[in-house]
Amino acid sequence: MKKILFGIAIGAVAGYLAGVLSEKENREKLSDEFGKCVDKAKNKFKDIVDVTKNKAEYLKERAETKINKGKEALDELKE
Repeated sequence: MKKILFGIAIGAVAGYLAGVLSEKENREKLSDEFGKCVDKAKNKFKDIVDVTKNKAEYLKERAETKINKGKEALDELKE
């Protein structure tokens, strides 16, 4: 009996949502909000990519500096 009542409740909610979305104004609002959300996600992703690239470049430069210092130290020992 509980499953039947639960199914009826789900059906009623789905019917209500279908009715609300059938109105053009509501669909347009939903579409606009979804578009804004997608734009935010794209911008956030681009920011993350930029930060990651900057950190990778920084680490590369540090590694090159350390390698050069190590080479210089070896050259001094050879002399």
